[in-house]
Amino acid sequence: MLRVIQMSGEEVAAVPLEEVSSMKALKQLLNLLNHQYGLPPRFRQRLLLNGTDAILDDNAELHASMNSLVLQILKTPLRSPSPRAATVLTLGARHVSPAQVEFLLLRPQDPDLEDAHGKTPLVAASVFGRLENARLLLEARADIHKAGKFRQAAGQPPCVVQPLWAASHQGHVDLVQLLLEASAYKDWAEDRQGRTALIVASDKGNSETAKVLLGAGADRDLAMNQGFTALMLASQKGHSNTAKVLLDAGAKKDLATDHGVTALIVASLNGHSQTVRVLLEAGADTDLADSEGCTALILASGKGHLETVLLLLEAGASKDLARNMGYTALILASARGRVEVARLLVEAGADKDRTSHVMPELLVFCCWRPARTRTWPTTKAGRL
Repeated sequence: MLRVIQMSGEEVAAVPLEEVSSMKALKQLLNLLNHQYGLPPRFRQRLLLNGTDAILDDNAELHASMNSLVLQILKTPLRSPSPRAATVLTLGARHVSPAQVEFLLLRPQDPDLEDAHGKTPLVAASVFGRLENARLLLEARADIHKAGKFRQAAGQPPCVVQPLWAASHQGHVDLVQLLLEASAYKDWAEDRQGRTALIVASDKGNSETAKVLLGAGADRDLAMNQGFTALMLASQKGHSNTAKVLLDAGAKKDLATDHGVTALIVASLNGHSQTVRVLLEAGADTDLADSEGCTALILASGKGHLETVLLLLEAGASKDLARNMGYTALILASARGRVEVARLLVEAGADKDRTSHVMPELLVFCCWRPARTRTWPTTKAGRL
């Protein structure tokens, strides 16, 4: 039986020798006693033979002759922080092997050091999907909620994000699971656009990541600053699998932004027929309109998305609803030269004799003007 005592002489543990094979394994077992005894992480533990100055190496194997040893825990201070140390650990977390990261942490090094660019080791490991490096940093008790800078794409300014957000953005499912098990905050949102981990995973089409987040209780209907929910962003990008994951988890299908934009409206506008099908099968309202009076059918018709128009008509979308300026799906399709769509609408019984209340010349101008400014918000994907 190995006995482990603190410097005060208080016994921490008595461990049967057959339960541990090395000093490292013993330290990992002692890590579990942190809450009871306030022990440091294993990277800051040094085990001495009781009554001596002999420090036992982490790689030392335990054998039967040590069965009656008494070991004393010594807590070592962290090294003084330096810009170079922070850079080395942050770069190591994203590029090097777990053995090298462990070597750096055993110095011992503060796992939360920020480098000169505001990056932290755990965020770096989360961005690059370094699961075992992240596991080591968490074992060293890196702050799971400490945010660091993350650049989403070349040419874009960095945003400050937490590790779970970064891993969700990149679609690293195993890392997301690890961080959730370590009690990462599921609904934290970055400051610039108010996107949560679920929102950004859905925007990227990371359906497995979204499923894990939803299973952990992430709020499926939280909206970012512009009012877009995870379902709206998945629908806008045509991520039909992700949209189905969200709908199966109970996401509200007809939520709208302040401008009246719904998931079905953005999916129809962009011609994502498979996503439109998923939304319609979930019972999305076909006749909701945005702040300009545009329904999903009007927008799909104006864009010439034939398959989407067919799906909407089969789902019972009203054919003769008119937007604020007075034109219907048929008027808009005709003015824009969407011949096949216009023919489909006529065959479905759209009113051929209805006219807009605006002058015909103005209607044609409005329909053909390619860069007409809308009142809808824009997202990173561009104008809605």
